[in-house]
Amino acid sequence: MTDSLERFLAHNHTHLRQAAQTADSPVTADSPVTADSPVTVEATEATEATEATEATETAEAAEATETAETAEAAEAVEGMCPVSRRPLTRKEREEQERRARRVARYEEVMALRAQGQGIRAIARLTGLNKRTVQRYVEADGFPERQPRARRHTQLDRFIPYLQERWEAGCHNAKHLWHDLRARGFTGGYTTVSDYLRTWRASPARHAGSQRHAAGPQPPLTTYTARQTVWLLVRPIADLTPAEQAYLTRLPQACPLVTLAQALVQDFRTLVREHDVDELYAWLRRAEACPIPELRRVAKGMWLDRRAIEAAVTLEWSNGQVEGQVNRLKVLKKGMYGRAKLDLLRQRVLPAA
Repeated sequence: MTDSLERFLAHNHTHLRQAAQTADSPVTADSPVTADSPVTVEATEATEATEATEATETAEAAEATETAETAEAAEAVEGMCPVSRRPLTRKEREEQERRARRVARYEEVMALRAQGQGIRAIARLTGLNKRTVQRYVEADGFPERQPRARRHTQLDRFIPYLQERWEAGCHNAKHLWHDLRARGFTGGYTTVSDYLRTWRASPARHAGSQRHAAGPQPPLTTYTARQTVWLLVRPIADLTPAEQAYLTRLPQACPLVTLAQALVQDFRTLVREHDVDELYAWLRRAEACPIPELRRVAKGMWLDRRAIEAAVTLEWSNGQVEGQVNRLKVLKKGMYGRAKLDLLRQRVLPAA
């Protein structure tokens, strides 16, 4: 169930980024996301209307932007309105080239799909993985790559000191690194210099004494689809204020998140309470919802409803078996697949 929710969020990763960017702004009359938020037919219809309006506005804005950029480029060529643009770095050029190749693959997949080709046939013709082809086909448009979430490092606890020294006028990475070493920092010089490079590039510099008065901007916290899934299923009381603000803004960027969260929470509740009647009511709600990932889950559950009903009603579980199988696979992969039965027996049985 959480995998389906993660796929849905991955298809809407731009909305995750938008919610993270606005999470620091003050919250007005919006209600926070809760596990027991009521989902009605009127809310679903309003959600679909909102999505249609947003799609129209996005298409119109994209068309206007493309027209403006084309006119600007034509004027620059003719010498009527010279445009001064920062030259792209090698990393930016390589990223643009990689994106162009991904777009070409996406367009090839969609062209084959328009001809009536199936997922497996497209994967065989293009050499792509079936999951990649399926992700392309299910996406509303070209799926951009999600930004990687910033990982916590040993530099994090020294950031307040770095910001204080930066605002005081010390912008030499070597000097700041030596200061941090004296305070217990054990990382290398490149860790500090790479972090400070984001501060140098973010705000525009001012002349004179106000050149760096504004100080560095704190890094933007982003959440991946998987991180967002676990934020949605956790109790609100266990979340930090920043995470609560993010979840409050998320339904504004993607209204269907509220419906998806409610369905997932309802399924977790019926499994814990062994409620078979609620299981079939949930399946009917999931089949009628506008989220394709959850509709596919419901369709698969209907086909295997006897096993699903047994899992809900009976107290027995195959979790122990699956756990032991997973442990055996981990041991075998740790030996690069070259372990035979006698060696595996020696490793598995003493650990048991």
